[in-house]
Amino acid sequence: MHTFPAYKPRCDAQVGELVRHNPFAAVISIDHGVPVATHVPVITPPGQLHAGGVLWGHMARANPQWQTFDPARPVLLIFTGAHAYISPALYQREPAVPTWNYSAVHVTALPQILPQGEAAMQVLTETVQAMEALHGDRWDMSASLERFHHLAGGIVAFSLRVAAVQAVFKHGQDLPDELWQRVHDGLAADPASAQVAHDMTAARPCQTT
Repeated sequence: MHTFPAYKPRCDAQVGELVRHNPFAAVISIDHGVPVATHVPVITPPGQLHAGGVLWGHMARANPQWQTFDPARPVLLIFTGAHAYISPALYQREPAVPTWNYSAVHVTALPQILPQGEAAMQVLTETVQAMEALHGDRWDMSASLERFHHLAGGIVAFSLRVAAVQAVFKHGQDLPDELWQRVHDGLAADPASAQVAHDMTAARPCQTT
């Protein structure tokens, strides 16, 4: 992924937060010279989103992509945050051109298929717990463990050892204050784009650092 100095994350924690809150990643590998991808939940144990860290994921055993995984060949994980089209109308000046505000993290990692049984169950359990932690009403999976053990036979769990992390947080950090405010207020007024306005505010300290 091409990155821009003006849109770099403020700190590593910001990158980790995007991945934690947007864990449904596109996992891309190569099958006989052709890229293939599957969208799957990928969870990040605390403090692991760095070179040498380990992430966990799983996919259906019926999906042949897992057979392309090789510990010697990296895969690409794409995590996407909130994004929005920026209309020139928000700038209230001419000439102007449209753009897009967005957040994205790319992780290059080496995959390793995990054994069936307890290792696969651990990944399923950790995935459920990580997702439930993002919601106020946390579901207790203990009453459904038998069902999970049954489903575990139909999935392939894998670890992903991180080789590199790249991130872009493009939130208008390079705009003059007046234009930044117009864009922010325009996005905040649209429920579909309100999260991007929130992200713009969170990124604003980059303007003065």
